[in-house]
Amino acid sequence: MVELRAIAAQARAVIDDLAAGATVGPEECYRTLQSRAASLNARFQWASSEEFETLLPTLDARSEMQALNEQYGVGRSTEQGNSSPIEDLLTGLWGWATGVLVAYEQGLD
Repeated sequence: MVELRAIAAQARAVIDDLAAGATVGPEECYRTLQSRAASLNARFQWASSEEFETLLPTLDARSEMQALNEQYGVGRSTEQGNSSPIEDLLTGLWGWATGVLVAYEQGLD
């Protein structure tokens, strides 16, 4: 629980920093947090490995998916949100960790 809370808090802090205009190291932070989350997920099996990889892909996997989408014209949107791809990944990681915390804590009652 402590590690999961730390992952969620660190992801949220980086998201807030990005929103404030910071650009230093979000990719490395995502790599580290995603790896920590993957280790926890493997240990506690909150999601299957396939589900986890879909929800929280590595940066390399995300780059491959984007390249394929661009190559085949799939998933393009004429209206992009204001967030960057790394911010989207960090938000997904924060949401996943927060959701697991909520579900886990409810099971403790």
